[in-house]
Amino acid sequence: MDNEPGYGPHLSDKEKVKKIIDKEARLVLTRRDFDALRARLNQPFTPNRALQEALALARQTVNRA
Repeated sequence: MDNEPGYGPHLSDKEKVKKIIDKEARLVLTRRDFDALRARLNQPFTPNRALQEALALARQTVNRA
């Protein structure tokens, strides 16, 4: 790992772990996948039946003061 760029011996183990997690947590999309995701996110949201039922139950049981 110390031979990889950005992972030199000057970094603590904690810093090395943070760099690895940061690198692995990123999602890399192709242009086609990005365009498909963006198009889906730009569509209006319609909750499915299970979510609608959960929201109705929450309205009945949650008391907001």
